[in-house]
Amino acid sequence: MNEFLGIDAGGSNFRIAVVDDNENIIYHNSLKGNFNYTSAGNEIINNYFKRIKKEFNNIKAVSIAMAGIGTKDQKIQLKSIIFNNLQNCKKVNIFTDAEGSLEANFQSSSGILIICGTGSIVIGKNDNNTCRAGGWGYLLDDEGSGFWFSKKIVMEYLRYVDGISSNKEIFDLVNEKFNGSPREIISDFYRPEKRNLMASLSLDFLKNSNSYIKDLINTSVFHNVQRIKKVKKELKIKKAKIAFMGGMFNNEFFLDSFKKTLMMEIEDADISKGITEIEIALAKNAKKGCEL
Repeated sequence: MNEFLGIDAGGSNFRIAVVDDNENIIYHNSLKGNFNYTSAGNEIINNYFKRIKKEFNNIKAVSIAMAGIGTKDQKIQLKSIIFNNLQNCKKVNIFTDAEGSLEANFQSSSGILIICGTGSIVIGKNDNNTCRAGGWGYLLDDEGSGFWFSKKIVMEYLRYVDGISSNKEIFDLVNEKFNGSPREIISDFYRPEKRNLMASLSLDFLKNSNSYIKDLINTSVFHNVQRIKKVKKELKIKKAKIAFMGGMFNNEFFLDSFKKTLMMEIEDADISKGITEIEIALAKNAKKGCEL
């Protein structure tokens, strides 16, 4: 039996799916840990492919989406790791995490994907062309992401501590989360291993329905919709299929603001929730790619 492997690897999870010739799922699992290519490194990635090698002996193709991979040299090294471990493998497709999510959601059609999770990005495809907007990283942008919201709120709180900004209701929650210590905030925000935790605080911050939080949400949504419009224009997509993914969309006000703003700006937009099991779609992508 031929086996086809799909992997969705990020900074906190390694999700794997294997399908057979008929695209039946024969294995599906998830591991916790850092599998960002840049920060995890070749040794950790290689060790996990050694584990896959022990479980499966006839993998013919692999489609992998991985955070932290983007350069040509990185992709060459990753392909070498895969081919060295999976010796029956004939084809490897490597995507960035955003590209993999886009491919999983729009395998045979044009479309635009917006992700607002720990980070954020807008990415689209039409035929063989792709275009992206945003996604410049947590230090420079990622507007509308979990980390971005936490950072904006904490920055405003520190302005209040310095006597520049007025007190806001949300600052009571900031004090609670950081034990009323601005220096503790600084310590946590500058530690890379705390980045996901800092991003997750936004889920609690955004539960507040005060005007300050609503303004932050509406502003970030409007800017990201402009990014969607830019991608749509660049790719010359007429009727846009737009999928959304990420934890920020679990916030009711955020999702409602996004849908309303998008329909105002792009009247014929076809909006849907993106698929979450990227690894399964990528396993099927590997099978289809092996047929070409």
